[in-house]
Amino acid sequence: MTKEELLYQAFQDKGFTVRASKVDGEIEDYIFVVEDREGDMQVYHFYLAWLSLVPMVEVYLFNSFKKRERNKLRKRPQEFLESFDRYMLHNLADITMEEDEWLAQ
Repeated sequence: MTKEELLYQAFQDKGFTVRASKVDGEIEDYIFVVEDREGDMQVYHFYLAWLSLVPMVEVYLFNSFKKRERNKLRKRPQEFLESFDRYMLHNLADITMEEDEWLAQ
């Protein structure tokens, strides 16, 4: 099972539906737009921490985006992800933790 498949399964087990994804397996960078059962959307970014190479996850909550970004996230999630790298450069995640900790929740 690839890491991407493992993450898809983890989201499903946690009750999320993946709406869009952007994957660069070569550098182990995975970004997902997910929706929970209540319709709330979040963006998850999985990556390796720079010096330690510890697998990490950042969570960006729907309400932390501006109105225009929220509309794009809801209506065109794949298009939203294409410019998400620029967003991450200028904004902090709402939640950051090690990937193992997230998987164990």
